[in-house]
Amino acid sequence: MKLGIIFISIFYFSSVLLCTKNADNGVLNNSDTTQIVVNNCINLVKNNTNINLCLDSVLDSRCPADVTCVWQGVGIVKMSCTINKQNHQFKLSTTKFNGINADTILQGFQFKLVGLSPFPIQSNPQPYTNYKAKILVSY
Repeated sequence: MKLGIIFISIFYFSSVLLCTKNADNGVLNNSDTTQIVVNNCINLVKNNTNINLCLDSVLDSRCPADVTCVWQGVGIVKMSCTINKQNHQFKLSTTKFNGINADTILQGFQFKLVGLSPFPIQSNPQPYTNYKAKILVSY
């Protein structure tokens, strides 16, 4: 299982490093990532559309890096957004779980969870307020 955690960690960090474009001043290009802290919202402009995106809550049952587990666990984020004055609520997960996927499409915009931090470490628990979701927004 440790090998699996190491592989997942390497995959995660390499995918983060390969994503070089980020939202600048809230204006996103065709396919950009943005980071949201739990209990916060951000305003984005994408394809001349205003998007208010919120990270409402995080449920993290991923296997801590310093523990041997029989299952990798899953991180689930509950999000809400407003696009063209229409409100939406949705969940994204680090791995497909109970019908919850890593991505969803709303009004032609794709929202994909590409990172959830901090990664759990049993010997060094982090406050809930430290959680951040890295979201890829594309159209």
